[in-house]
Amino acid sequence: DAELKLENEKNPRWKGKDASYGAIHRWIRRKFGNAKDFQCMFCGGTRKGALVEWANIDGKYTRDPQTWTTLCSMCHRAFDKKNREENHIFSN
Repeated sequence: DAELKLENEKNPRWKGKDASYGAIHRWIRRKFGNAKDFQCMFCGGTRKGALVEWANIDGKYTRDPQTWTTLCSMCHRAFDKKNREENHIFSN
């Protein structure tokens, strides 16, 4: 499908700021590669069996590469928990 080969704003399916959480993560992986190919920026990926993931650091989930980093799953969860508590964001 030629439409799917058009990138970003050129694609008629582009949603810009209305893109879903999953769509943003897929875009990040396509642009910057699989996070498992990088180290955790907090602990260096030294935790046994560390699974490294892309993590959004400003909570806005934009396509700005400066707002993304790689964290192992343990550091990612700790980072998200701390930010939710600091910003008084509680989920059920």
